[in-house]
Amino acid sequence: MGRNLTLPVPETLYATYAVALPAPVPDPADLARAEVTCRTRPPLRDLVLGMLDSPMLTLD
Repeated sequence: MGRNLTLPVPETLYATYAVALPAPVPDPADLARAEVTCRTRPPLRDLVLGMLDSPMLTLD
């Protein structure tokens, strides 16, 4: 990865994911945080974790 990373403005970033699970996830945000932490390297990991903590992002 280069020295500069340009990401879209959050207002223009939309995504919907559907995943079949055998049972409900007690806390989807904790699961997302754990998966991003173990699978993604900095600097992208830090940016994604910051977005997960944003009040603009909802995980259901």
